[in-house]
Amino acid sequence: MKPTMQEPKLPTAAEIMNRAPLTFTPDVEITQAIATLLKHGYSGAPVVDGAGMLLGVLSEKDCIRVLSTSAFHGAPNGNVGDHMTPSPVAVAPSADIFQLVFAFHDGTFRRVLVADGGKLVGLITRRDVLRALDELRRAREKLPRTTTYDAIAAQHERDLND
Repeated sequence: MKPTMQEPKLPTAAEIMNRAPLTFTPDVEITQAIATLLKHGYSGAPVVDGAGMLLGVLSEKDCIRVLSTSAFHGAPNGNVGDHMTPSPVAVAPSADIFQLVFAFHDGTFRRVLVADGGKLVGLITRRDVLRALDELRRAREKLPRTTTYDAIAAQHERDLND
């Protein structure tokens, strides 16, 4: 019987997340937040309170709405809390790669937040998921290919040893 290699473990949100994402508090002026996103090239950032509890997310879409409205009504005003999207999609640190895939597939956002008990612990982008899926694919390609006969023989061997 051929020795079998272990299937690769599915990566979790905790393993692929950015543990120190840029965040805003709701009291940051919206123009300052927009400038910060543009400076860093980010498409958005989580909004948290002083204890790190997740309150919302400020996205490019939110910022476009603010700036396009100000084109007609004067300078943009308000704070992040006035313009953020509340109740963003968040997953637990234990969520596996396919739970993340489904979260991205079902939404139009570019990031999924990782929260533990409501507290922000990380952020995952589409690119992070793509990178993890590619690593999983490469790990699976290293596994020996088994035939149906090999699978039946392995199961028979396990049954005899039970």
